[in-house]
Amino acid sequence: MGSPLEYDTSMLNPFEDKGRRQFEHNLKFYTRMLAEHPWSPVLLQHKDLLIAEIMGGSALGSTALARALADRNIRAGVLVIDSRGHLLKLAERWGSRIGINVQTVEADPFSTNIPGEGFNAVLLHGYSSSLMDPWRLSRLLAGISGKMDDKGIILVRMLDHIYLWIKSRMQWINVLRDQAGSIMLGLIEDYDPLRGMLEKAVLRLGDNTVTTLKISPWSLASLASLIWLFFRDVDSYPRKPRLDEAFMLLGYRPRRVLLPQDLEEPSLLQQE
Repeated sequence: MGSPLEYDTSMLNPFEDKGRRQFEHNLKFYTRMLAEHPWSPVLLQHKDLLIAEIMGGSALGSTALARALADRNIRAGVLVIDSRGHLLKLAERWGSRIGINVQTVEADPFSTNIPGEGFNAVLLHGYSSSLMDPWRLSRLLAGISGKMDDKGIILVRMLDHIYLWIKSRMQWINVLRDQAGSIMLGLIEDYDPLRGMLEKAVLRLGDNTVTTLKISPWSLASLASLIWLFFRDVDSYPRKPRLDEAFMLLGYRPRRVLLPQDLEEPSLLQQE
């Protein structure tokens, strides 16, 4: 699993080699998780499940989980929410190809007005959490938790950016390699203290293209504790993750104590 700073858009199309390999990688990951994680029986006890994927794109995460469940004779329907219509069309086609019922909604994926309810699992399988500041993610988690089954599980894929930054000896310029093997240079250009967001420029050597990204540098503890405010228990998969690789945080049993409308914009952000 790579980083959002190592993003290769060709991996989003499951009808091409890179995208197909990414789906197969995800399928193996979820197959292992269902076999090994102690919360898996919560999902495996059902005959029918409902999965939502936020900022799901072509649904390479949710369809992989649904396929892993189907291999255990559990039928799972998938709802994918994203603003990128061309990727949602790919998600529908891919679902048809592998026998998964995929429904899509073209909308702001960060909106707290999430369509549907009673979800058994909600995925932020990509690096969506890295694209959201803590304020925005708090409101999204409030919206998600209100739409889930009483024993629902949220799965949030993440990298511990703080660990990686410390490991790099706090360098502001670092060398990256994407999953296709291309070399890139990353430079932190700016920091927004109110939003907690870094602005990073990434130069891909070879074609000399520059991409500017805004990321929220989550640590394992900071993101896990935020999820804990909205879910009664939090764990990871793998259980003891390697912090130099991506891993999954899981939240179990939504609290439903805070709703998005309870989280009005604080005075601090009005300083912007």
